[in-house]
Order: sequence, then C-alpha cells, then structure tokens
Amino acid sequence: AAHVASFLTTRYGLKGLVQEWIDAINTAISNYRGEDADVAVFGAMLRHEVDEAFWTTHCQLKEAVGDLLRVYLKGKHPYRPEADVAAMHRARQADRVALDEDEWTD
Repeated sequence: AAHVASFLTTRYGLKGLVQEWIDAINTAISNYRGEDADVAVFGAMLRHEVDEAFWTTHCQLKEAVGDLLRVYLKGKHPYRPEADVAAMHRARQADRVALDEDEWTD
C-alpha cells in the first residue's frame, strides 16, 4: 500500500487527490476481486496478506492452468484442426466462452 501511495503522491502531489485515487483503487478491488484472480492477488498484496513475490507464482499458476486447458481441449477434440482448438482455448481464456463443467472439474 505504501508503494501505491508513494507513486500517487509523486504523480499527483495533492493529498486530497491521492486519497481519492486510493479510495477508488480500494473500491475497485472490493468490487472485482471475486471476478478476477489478478485483482484478488493485487488486493492481497496491498493488504500484506501475500508477499509481492507471490505475483510471479500467480502468473506461473495461470500459465499452467492455461496449458492444462489446452491439453484437455486437444484431447476432447482430437480431429479438429489446431487452429480451431487454439481459437477455443483463446475464447475460454478471454472469458468470451464459459468453461463447460467437465473442463474445470475433470
């Protein structure tokens, strides 16, 4: 949290404006942490619930889950062209297509 306050103070200087931004950031984290893991981890870092180095672990975990999803989709659709499987993978990762239950429980 101190890093954010320091950045905002350097950027804007005015205490009132800095506090307004801090409040907006905290509100956004509260509103979206249940929907977005990146936001949840950022909020946990600001509250000192996880170390800042956890961000690297979080990114590695997201990549591993993405790889598992890609392998699952290839196995589920072995005769589909690679481009189709890649498009399905991108759509699921971008939340344009909801994951089927068997894609996240298998």
